[in-house]
Amino acid sequence: MFKRLFNSKKIEFLTLQSTNIITKDIPSKRISPLTSLKLIGVHVKTEQLRIICNRLKNLTELTLIGTHIDQRAGQIISNSKLKNLTQLTIGDFIGSESAEHYLSKEGIMNVLKSGISWKELTFVSSERYDHMICSSTCKYLSHLQNLAHLEIGVDNDGFIELCNFEPNNLKHFCNYASETSEISEYAIQKFCDTFQNLTFLKLRNTKLGPGCMYHISKLPNLTDLQLERTYVDTESFKHFKYERSKITYSWLCRLV
Repeated sequence: MFKRLFNSKKIEFLTLQSTNIITKDIPSKRISPLTSLKLIGVHVKTEQLRIICNRLKNLTELTLIGTHIDQRAGQIISNSKLKNLTQLTIGDFIGSESAEHYLSKEGIMNVLKSGISWKELTFVSSERYDHMICSSTCKYLSHLQNLAHLEIGVDNDGFIELCNFEPNNLKHFCNYASETSEISEYAIQKFCDTFQNLTFLKLRNTKLGPGCMYHISKLPNLTDLQLERTYVDTESFKHFKYERSKITYSWLCRLV
């Protein structure tokens, strides 16, 4: 079955979920037409990842979620032949406690800090994140000149560090953060002043300080706001005039 999948001249998008993968069937003599590969809940060994990265040269999108990859994966991806990659997602299942299987606490940063130019990346997602590496994280992200979609976890200082992005093309931002770290009004104000092009904003497990919602409401292009398991002062919503707002969808919970 896998030999047919990877050798097909028609299949460009392949998703494998909760199954095994036999990488010896990936063609080596000719270039596979696959442009998108998503491995979800698939146990991927280091050598299997190496084969994927070296043979599927046309990949523009690679997703690795719940694949039990280790720290070496960052080096493998960085040294690969995936020069056309524009979308990279690395993470684990929500609620998983198998910390030893994460790409590392730094997650996707293991890839970005390799020194390899990833300027073509437009989409970066990494749910697992260590707040202690915030400064270095933003340094590597700042090299992604085409980045338009970012899903990551940052604390209060992280929001401020992200404002050093240049150029700024970010339109979709999702933050996975700790409820124990409150985001200050100053951090949100600076963030909103920097990322005026945002059309989508999702805050998950985030504790917003007083005054934050006022600055979010002033984002001129925001059409989709999602607050999931996020602490918000209900009084703050007076800043949103829904009859005039462009915001079409809002998911709210844990209002205080």
